[in-house]
Amino acid sequence: MRASRVSKVLAAIGLACFSFIAELRAATPEQQLFIQTNTFEVVMKKPEKDPLTYEKPLPLDLLPYTERTDVYQSIGTAFALGHNRYVTAAHVVLVGIDSQFGPPALRRSDGKVFSIDRILNFSEHQDFVVFSLVNDPAPLGFATHREPKIDEPVLAVGNALGDGIVIRDGQYTSATAEEQDGRWKWIRFSAAASPGNSGGPLLDREGRVIGVVIGKSPNENLNYSLPIAEVLDAPDGKALFDQRDLNALPYLQGTETYRYQDGFSLPLAWKGFALAYQTVINRHAELARKQLLTTYASTLFPKGSGAESVLYAPNFNHYLPRLIAQEEDNSWSAASPDFTETDLGGDGSISVGYASTVELIRLNRPHAAADDAFYRDSKAFMDLALKGLSLRRPVGADLVRVTSLGAALEDSIHIDHYGRRWQQRAWVVPFMDVYVECLLLPTPDGYAGLVQYVPSGRRSAARELGHLLVDQIDVSLTGTLAQWRAYLARRALLPAAFDDVILSDTPQWSLQTKRFTFSIPPSLLALTDKSVLGAVMAFVPDGSHVVWDLQGVFWQRDEQGKASVGLLRRLRPPASAKRELRSLFEDMRVRRTPFDGEMIRDSASTYSVSIIEDVPGTSAGMASSDLLYQIRATTDRPESLGSSAQFLGRLAAAVRISEAGVGEDIVPAQPLAVMETSTIDAFIESGLKRAAVADSEFGLDIRGRAFSDDFKDLMASARSQLATPSADGEQMEKEMGNRFQILMTYWRLVPAVRNNRDLWDSYLARNQRSGDNSHRPEVIAREKALKDNLAAGVTEASALLARQLVDEYVKERNERGFTKTLTEVDYHSRVSPCPDGAMTTSGSLEPKIGVVTRTPDEFYPQASRREGVEGRVILSIRVSATGCPTKVAVAGSSGSVLIDEAAQRFAETIEYLPAVDGGKAIEANAPLAVNFQIRE
Repeated sequence: MRASRVSKVLAAIGLACFSFIAELRAATPEQQLFIQTNTFEVVMKKPEKDPLTYEKPLPLDLLPYTERTDVYQSIGTAFALGHNRYVTAAHVVLVGIDSQFGPPALRRSDGKVFSIDRILNFSEHQDFVVFSLVNDPAPLGFATHREPKIDEPVLAVGNALGDGIVIRDGQYTSATAEEQDGRWKWIRFSAAASPGNSGGPLLDREGRVIGVVIGKSPNENLNYSLPIAEVLDAPDGKALFDQRDLNALPYLQGTETYRYQDGFSLPLAWKGFALAYQTVINRHAELARKQLLTTYASTLFPKGSGAESVLYAPNFNHYLPRLIAQEEDNSWSAASPDFTETDLGGDGSISVGYASTVELIRLNRPHAAADDAFYRDSKAFMDLALKGLSLRRPVGADLVRVTSLGAALEDSIHIDHYGRRWQQRAWVVPFMDVYVECLLLPTPDGYAGLVQYVPSGRRSAARELGHLLVDQIDVSLTGTLAQWRAYLARRALLPAAFDDVILSDTPQWSLQTKRFTFSIPPSLLALTDKSVLGAVMAFVPDGSHVVWDLQGVFWQRDEQGKASVGLLRRLRPPASAKRELRSLFEDMRVRRTPFDGEMIRDSASTYSVSIIEDVPGTSAGMASSDLLYQIRATTDRPESLGSSAQFLGRLAAAVRISEAGVGEDIVPAQPLAVMETSTIDAFIESGLKRAAVADSEFGLDIRGRAFSDDFKDLMASARSQLATPSADGEQMEKEMGNRFQILMTYWRLVPAVRNNRDLWDSYLARNQRSGDNSHRPEVIAREKALKDNLAAGVTEASALLARQLVDEYVKERNERGFTKTLTEVDYHSRVSPCPDGAMTTSGSLEPKIGVVTRTPDEFYPQASRREGVEGRVILSIRVSATGCPTKVAVAGSSGSVLIDEAAQRFAETIEYLPAVDGGKAIEANAPLAVNFQIRE
């Protein structure tokens, strides 16, 4: 049934006429036969071949017998008016335009199928079509009645839900004006109508046609019919369009009404009609888009309010695609949707997020693959993508996953407005009568792109929309250095932004672009083919145009990203930009914190330092006021950043800027070599600042000393050495750097020692062991060994002894056991709904773990991880007869409330095989040990 186009109910339902019902029940077999022989199902033949592959054989026996044995699919109803003239709703036959099921046809009650010969009359806005048949069966045809009366009884005849022609009674309740211009009135009737009734005849008491069933009211049990007079009075030999549609784009807030009147001459055979129809529809779709884009030309991205937030704030790590779209206040923003990530194994993944009318995807290939063949193999791509797209075929109550669509039906290149080359691919999905249309941007590690599920008759409009959408997609690129080598060699697939980019590893790893060269000596960061390179891409102003170009580079030691060196190009935002953007640029220009070369702590295990490099101005010796470069280093070894000013010098020397700014010239900032000094006084002053910060983060150690106490001792030793006549400043600085590294290695473990020690009392109380609080001899011995070592100051062995003590604290709690019985524990009901039931049982009286999709690390509380708290939790799980953990209790506590709660959340994600007793699945308890351990 077509969705109702009427927005207001104008009449109420009347009472059905008893005498009519009596007459209907008394209808003769001849009357019933006449209706049946003049009413037809509209059908399309199902595809004979299915190119798809499924996770298992389709359980077709779950389908009703008729559905699984019928080679045709019912889509509506048609009826005869005599003289080889048949009528149905226009929207019924339009389903067959370019359908994978083939053209529509009529099927008689005896099962014989008749092909459509010629389309005789057609009206898109009135929703009817008149046509003839090949090998016309020549039924007599219904008589017609032009002027039915309200409150008279009616019969709705149609193919209800695809189960053949049925007749249902009701009443002509009201006449409702056509909503666009009121040119005719719809017949409203109360006879039941189901999907499949569309196009069927609405009959009066005498069996005459008074209307064509069109649609169903969405809010009440009333249906719509086009008066048959509208069909009879339509001009012969015409296909007419008189439409008014709301024109919109999914990334644009503005809308516009588009109206068009058009047509073409009839009669035409089906193929000719389909081609002419698509020509009209596509032409007006294009005109409507142009009209909308023209109307909003002055505010389209990169113009319009808020565009500065996108153009002047490149994101460090947006490797997931972002759609640039207007917010409700019409300002532009770029944000990634909520992505669902599916693990592909081998550190590969497919991330899928719904954005407006499409799905955005990001494919990271497993095992850091870099072969060229993959980018030519459409099947290989889609087989991986389907693991995240989760395309399923409904078969009865089952939903069977599609595992392969085969090779793409079409595979071409679309070059967008910014010179990016998208692989445009399309696959058929016959059971849905749709195409999966993809626009895919090759990346070093896989693909970024969008996916559309497009009805077969709407491919042209969907493709044009896809081309507009990819112009709005922003994504940065990442991959291993081996993947980047292969990527830059695929010239036919490279975006224009990489035309002049050169990656080399001789004599050191270096990336050369038209704006800068960034070289990484091993002394700055040790890189291999497995190291990661991230290219920060952005839409940025370039003269009078906006380009999508390389705006930054990040070299990472490995995939963890704890050690990296990066470069980010920064343009001065205009006065119209938000204050935060303008203030950020000013902070960089004058080297305010954190752009002053001082080390800051980013997380529990990483530290960073940032410096700013000026860009040459238009005059010799001057700097540009509108452009800067930020150089940033991150490490998990802070001593490598803070022990020597020479590190910052090497960092600045890694970058060579080859562009000049075009803004006003200013005096450049003082060079790094002038700003910094390697004297011991400067080193001590800088170190004391860091020590004060470290004291608040590290706390006191087992001696009761703070980090600053040890640091001051180190500085006193440095001053003493410097005072000797034979002191070698450079050698001393190297030695102090080594000793500082030893100091930091030990102190990073101090919070873990303290917090795991302090957890002892909580562990005893939560496990009801308050009467047995003495430590094991092994713990006491480890504590003594560390204290003895520290008596003379921090040494290289201190960190090892501290780590061993932490391990002993954790081991003691893990092995001490608990005194609660399973009847004493406090069970808590799960928070999330139970998943679908398990397919098999454990085969024993105890449940067994079935499917584990998450790891405890994913639930490890950040606060516990940061404080170095580790431990094991013993849980008791109440497993239902369907394998769902319905209740969870802590039988043995780790001593930490946060870790205990995290273990319970993890337990809810496990799918169990339920216990079985007497051949029947039962509810039962199962123990589970969950370990939380910090992995180096």
